[in-house]
Amino acid sequence: MMGKRVRSRKLGGWTQTAVVLLIALALVLTGCATTGVNKGDINLISVDQEVQMGRDFAAEIAKTYPLLKDPEINAYFQKLGEKLARASDWPDLQYHFQVVNTADVNAFAIPGGWVYIHRGLIERADNLSEVACVMGHEIGHVVARHGTELMTKQYGIALVTQLILGQNPKMWEKIAAQLFTTAGVLHYSRKHELEADRLGVRYAYKAGFNPNGMVTFFEKLQALQKREPSLIEVWFSTHPPTSERIKQAKAQIARLSLGPNLITDEPSFHQIQKKLKALPPVKTLGEIEKNRKGKKG
Repeated sequence: MMGKRVRSRKLGGWTQTAVVLLIALALVLTGCATTGVNKGDINLISVDQEVQMGRDFAAEIAKTYPLLKDPEINAYFQKLGEKLARASDWPDLQYHFQVVNTADVNAFAIPGGWVYIHRGLIERADNLSEVACVMGHEIGHVVARHGTELMTKQYGIALVTQLILGQNPKMWEKIAAQLFTTAGVLHYSRKHELEADRLGVRYAYKAGFNPNGMVTFFEKLQALQKREPSLIEVWFSTHPPTSERIKQAKAQIARLSLGPNLITDEPSFHQIQKKLKALPPVKTLGEIEKNRKGKKG
């Protein structure tokens, strides 16, 4: 019994199968390795595709996440984020910084320059440098293109082929559903997180902030894990052990020249904190999701 004949669609004299094979060969030969911060890493997604993907993901986040609507607070963190981004290795990208109105002590970034800081993290910070270092960490994920690296690793040639040939226009929805957790963070590897830590320290320092904010923030996480673990449940489910990160940050900071003019804190930050704390109390994303499921049941 003869099997079904495999048909290959013609593309200007070339069959689709041949095009796919050529694409695959080109990717293997070039390695798709990036340069600069990303040197040696494999990424099959172009920068233009990544930026558009970020817009699409951000639109979905705006529909499903309780984003803070206060113009003054959002403008404050947009300005802070832009200052850090100018000190990064990708300063000409258009960045967007928004506050998520939940009690989680967390922050996350999506491809294409979108960074989200949870209200709980801002309220729990002791000073501005802690928030600046965390935002620098998230900018590090964007600059190093960790999100699209992760997609490349999971989807490989199948992804890039469908993108180039335009076979599956809804593929981004599938990617988002599979790669993002319910808390909106990508499942980054230990390598990705430690690299983002190093970049975060560097960017904060270069932007004029005291990089020790990274260390004191991690120490705060360790204390919260014992006292109020529900506030940092997402953080510890997606990040390497905090002790390892503290050790790396301290070693990196020891090699820097810490002058007296580095910014540790500013009164304007505490004014923003005060305004946030005066708002109605909020739940964690986990509690919100649990309530949502309870209503459906």
